[in-house]
Amino acid sequence: MLDTIPTWCKPVSLDMWQTRLLEDAALRCSLPIHEDWSRQAKELVTPMDVEHQYSGRNAAERLIINMMADADPESDMTNWVTAIMKLVGFPILALGLNHENPPHLLEWQAVAVSDALLGQYAVDELHLFEGLARIPDLTRLYMLLARRDSIAWKITLTLNSALLPDSDSAMIASNDHARAGATFGNLHFL
Repeated sequence: MLDTIPTWCKPVSLDMWQTRLLEDAALRCSLPIHEDWSRQAKELVTPMDVEHQYSGRNAAERLIINMMADADPESDMTNWVTAIMKLVGFPILALGLNHENPPHLLEWQAVAVSDALLGQYAVDELHLFEGLARIPDLTRLYMLLARRDSIAWKITLTLNSALLPDSDSAMIASNDHARAGATFGNLHFL
């Protein structure tokens, strides 16, 4: 395993990206959310999980927290994403179901997970994904799947991006990934 931690999982605070702490006792996590984003979660409860969704400054910006209380430690957690991809052709169900203006996925990839990152989040299993989509504006996608014992989380963050596909990786890191780091870098599972 690698020893590196992706930029978007490193703790950071940015003057240009003011956040407030979101403590969600029901979903057993705490993390910063942009100061201007919705204060009240839109809740969805299914037989599989509980979802709390917060909206950003435009329709494509979201923070979506899913928690599965009875996850099977032997199951492949990535099915939580691949099943949705097969169903709607997009990794985020809430955005993929927009039939009037369907999103167009430009990039999507798994990101290597290090032992250091497992320790940072104090979890038994961890998977990371990142991507870029047109929803209709360019939107950077971040997804973290984590499991501790039989509790599993899927945390998704989508942010507006001014950076085109194949932009310089340093530019992506200093702009988009740094803003995501203000959330994922300070994420704690309770």
